[in-house]
Amino acid sequence: MPIIRPLILTLYLLPLSSAWAQYELPGTDIWMLHIKDNQVTQVIPAVQRPGYDNQPAFSNDGQWLYYTQGDLADDELGYTDIWRVNLTTGAYNQVTSTPISEFSPLPLPNAPGVSVVRVQTDGSQELWSIFIDSERPDQRIISAEPVGYHAWLDTDQLALFVLGNPEQGQTNRLELWHTSTDSGQRLADNIGRGLQTDRNGELFYVQNPSKIMHLQPGKEPRPVIGLYENGQDFGLGPNHSLWHGAGSKVYRYAPGDEHWQLMVDLQQFGLHGITRVMVNPAGDQVAVVINE
Repeated sequence: MPIIRPLILTLYLLPLSSAWAQYELPGTDIWMLHIKDNQVTQVIPAVQRPGYDNQPAFSNDGQWLYYTQGDLADDELGYTDIWRVNLTTGAYNQVTSTPISEFSPLPLPNAPGVSVVRVQTDGSQELWSIFIDSERPDQRIISAEPVGYHAWLDTDQLALFVLGNPEQGQTNRLELWHTSTDSGQRLADNIGRGLQTDRNGELFYVQNPSKIMHLQPGKEPRPVIGLYENGQDFGLGPNHSLWHGAGSKVYRYAPGDEHWQLMVDLQQFGLHGITRVMVNPAGDQVAVVINE
């Protein structure tokens, strides 16, 4: 039986548009599931405070958990910055502090720091590198715009969730970009926000309506499994295991399974409204975003 105990940490996301900063931010927290022998052994609060804490992403070594933190300004509109929590000490600190919004942090594959989506004053959403604990200036990675989410396939290739324009009949699309040439190509239309990659450059993404697809280099994408409740998000663990949350329940799927396996029902802890999950590199921790 999973146990719950207080700890020292606190993390979530909202509907995406090209005017990210101009939303009332929902209240969300991040909880951590500890995994041993494919069983949930502990359920622990990670980033927990009033306000918006979302979009968890583990560092490559699993020591840090990056997340997007947001609060309402005087005009009652939300603006977000990137924060991180040390999962060993429980200490957390601010990564960005700007008058514009940053969100969707991921660890850089080839340097200390994170890649983030930065909302410029004109509303454009660009992908930038933030070099933590370094005097190296922030830098725009590629010219693609408007970017909503991204995932690194290797040090040069990025999978992008690029926002479409509904008024022009455009759906959100999947694009593959090379940082070395600042060029990209469209791979799929009408995708969801979930993007996950493994160390071999294989990509998992959501094809609407709510189906996880697996794309290996040089091959056609193939369907893996559908998501509950028209879900848009999932986590990728070792050996291509998949994690998914719906309502109060967290599920796991491993290659060869016929359907999702229930791992834990968080309702027993008074938790409901799962919106995101993220798995650490070792596969022994899963960050779960919960509505407050």
